[in-house]
Amino acid sequence: MPVDSNTSHALIWEMADKPCVHCGDSLDWTQLGIGKTPHLDHDHETGEVNGFSHPSCKPLARKNRIEKLEKQNRELEEELVQLKRVHRIAA
Repeated sequence: MPVDSNTSHALIWEMADKPCVHCGDSLDWTQLGIGKTPHLDHDHETGEVNGFSHPSCKPLARKNRIEKLEKQNRELEEELVQLKRVHRIAA
């Protein structure tokens, strides 16, 4: 669901001065563009606005990052197993 259309622009502008709703760190409004501009976070079921967040703090962005890191971890673990096998053969 999109942002609730009854949400006033004044309320949204007030939220822009507050820290990230997910991590609590300040937002950087000087670096704008894809992956840089703070995100207007809202409840996707109700449309209620929560405030602004860092692009990387969005729940979906976090989920994607976690999945990517888990995949990299699995690949590194597999590589470590292979290196241990080679080391045992050579030893």
